[in-house]
Amino acid sequence: MPNSKEQCEALLPHRRFGRTELSMPVLTCGGMRQQQSWGRSTAETFSMTDVAPDCQANFEAIIARSMELGINHFETARGYGSSELQFGAALKRMIPDRSSYILQTKVAPNSDPAKFRKDLESSLELLVPEEGDFVDLLSFHGVNRAKIVDWITGEGAAQTGEGGLMAIVEEFRAKGKIKHVGFSTHGMTPVILKAVNTGKFDYINMHYHFIGSYTSSGTGSAANANQAVLRAATAQDMGVFIISPTDKGGHLYHPTTKFAKASEPLSPIEFHNLWLLSHDDDEMRVCTMVVGAARPGDLDEHVKGVSKIAQTAEHVPKIVAALDALRVEALGQEFVDTWWKGLPDAYGNIDGEGPPDDVSLNPKGTNFTNLVWLWSLCKAFDMVDYARGRYSFLENNTPAYFKQLKEGRSHDEIVDGWSWTAGCIMSEGMEGGYSAEDLTTILARSPLGAKTVARCLAELHEMCKKDSEFEMPPFAFDLRPDVPYPDRGEGDFKSRVQVLNARFAELFNAPPAAEAEPAAQEAGHPRFAKEGGKKQKTQEGAPTLGSTYATGAVLQPTTRAAFKGAFQTKVEGREAIGAYWEAVKAGGAVKGLLFALVSVEKVKSEGEGNPLRLREVSEYSFEGSDAKGMRTTVWEADGDVKEANRKWTDFKRVEETFN
Repeated sequence: MPNSKEQCEALLPHRRFGRTELSMPVLTCGGMRQQQSWGRSTAETFSMTDVAPDCQANFEAIIARSMELGINHFETARGYGSSELQFGAALKRMIPDRSSYILQTKVAPNSDPAKFRKDLESSLELLVPEEGDFVDLLSFHGVNRAKIVDWITGEGAAQTGEGGLMAIVEEFRAKGKIKHVGFSTHGMTPVILKAVNTGKFDYINMHYHFIGSYTSSGTGSAANANQAVLRAATAQDMGVFIISPTDKGGHLYHPTTKFAKASEPLSPIEFHNLWLLSHDDDEMRVCTMVVGAARPGDLDEHVKGVSKIAQTAEHVPKIVAALDALRVEALGQEFVDTWWKGLPDAYGNIDGEGPPDDVSLNPKGTNFTNLVWLWSLCKAFDMVDYARGRYSFLENNTPAYFKQLKEGRSHDEIVDGWSWTAGCIMSEGMEGGYSAEDLTTILARSPLGAKTVARCLAELHEMCKKDSEFEMPPFAFDLRPDVPYPDRGEGDFKSRVQVLNARFAELFNAPPAAEAEPAAQEAGHPRFAKEGGKKQKTQEGAPTLGSTYATGAVLQPTTRAAFKGAFQTKVEGREAIGAYWEAVKAGGAVKGLLFALVSVEKVKSEGEGNPLRLREVSEYSFEGSDAKGMRTTVWEADGDVKEANRKWTDFKRVEETFN
């Protein structure tokens, strides 16, 4: 593992990170995929004695691989659960030469300066507790609303006092604990420009992708709205860090066949890396992009792409032309040139201008611009899977919005509570929603006409709504964690099944239910906290539900420790599914065998009146290339846990049943 800055610079291209003058690798190792737990409160952030040895070993292997490749910038956040804790422990031991790497963390702004100070101190204590140690880069995490900019600067109607939260950061900068200050954002273009134009930040973490600007898409004066942000940041000599180029940039680790074919001879990840890095002049300059690695091999495809940087001029313009041709073929030139014009975003901004004087521009908070953008991705690039992920957030916002209206809260009050994911889906016909007349008036501002936009929104809903029966377009390959790298199709299907079945045997060599249930009761497992729970039947030969629930009690100690984070994860509303994924990630388990873990905290918080019920368990068979009949479970929840009511059934490929 290289231990000097010079060695890293020789291995991977580095760029000047704006006015910070840091020599920044063009790839950054992000810290939100490999940590033990997403628990965000102090009580849920484990000490290192509680971190599973295999988790920390993987964490450190990612750091070692990063340095071996020349990636010497590590990025984490207070909001990434145990990530700061694990980075702090690993970096001190593994890389004693502090000058050889760049460390960045992020802390969320707060209208209460005391709360912000406490969070900042906690981050610094975890990462750089020793005298003379420091973070190179401190970001205000999630500058997504105009009011948050005011909290930081102390201007406008801020409650944070003279100098705002920036005054607190400057205290720590004066002590040498922080070198440079920036912000990260998932906000919309007008808000981001407001923050950039304060001139108070040395760098920015932002979304800017070939397919669009994520939540900002449609909220500016151009099709790729955050291009205006990139220009403004470059003009101020700010370092530019691109957030989530592979995930929010279009699920490029699991690309559609259509997008992958147009990206040839490069992979989609390679293309996107080179496209971003082609922004390297005085007008627009990208300095680095993050790789959220969950395993050491996740870095390889990105490094392979960067290694082809000399081929940028040869390949990137041709691929851009091919992808642009797909857009025009599917959507028409008029749509490509005008789709965002005249339509309001979730806050009522039109063409990047706002805030509006009149909420009648968008009285019900529908994120029209973002919805039309998602529809265009489905049509041009077959990105239905990607669009569904985004649509689900807006779909979940919608009933909550109208529920609050019914309870007497005003539109402005409800909208003011949005931050990370803003807006609703189209609500025509919903109680309290748009009237047909109102909707026509809003959509008629588009050059495309009200009927065209309404058709786009209706088609998007059919493709992306919960329980949609729309057939998913084909994927080219899958580079997600738990898929042997680099998988590019069907070639190693049988070996993958063998690997997964071996993991199954290793992790779930549980005793019969008669033995497992007493063991789990003795261990105080939450499943047995509720009396009268009915034992579910399973297909003959499959693990019984009792065995599955008892997993935490009967696994080997090191494996049991790996599940600790999952057992302690809070589950609220749609986060029920998140707890399941946490369990799978922590234990490396086969999908379908850990659904029981989803209910752990939900049963505690909801009590007797609203239990999660396991309705069906069947056919734990992984034989056959199509995995026919691979039905696992359906979680059915009473109350508001809408996101938990989801099926996994008849998957065409086994890898689609694993995270």
